[in-house]
Amino acid sequence: MLDEDSTKGVIVIESVNADQAQRANEAMSDLKELLGEFFGIKRDKSVILPKDAPSVDVD
Repeated sequence: MLDEDSTKGVIVIESVNADQAQRANEAMSDLKELLGEFFGIKRDKSVILPKDAPSVDVD
């Protein structure tokens, strides 16, 4: 759960086809702008995971 004291967060959007993937990428771009505008948050990392390698290390 995120609150005022949170310093790191992860957002996951899953898509199952190319159309959903395109909409997800657009949504993440919009969300990046909104988080920066309203909360001063800057994205550190953006990763697209393929179905055959569905994991990533988060520092």
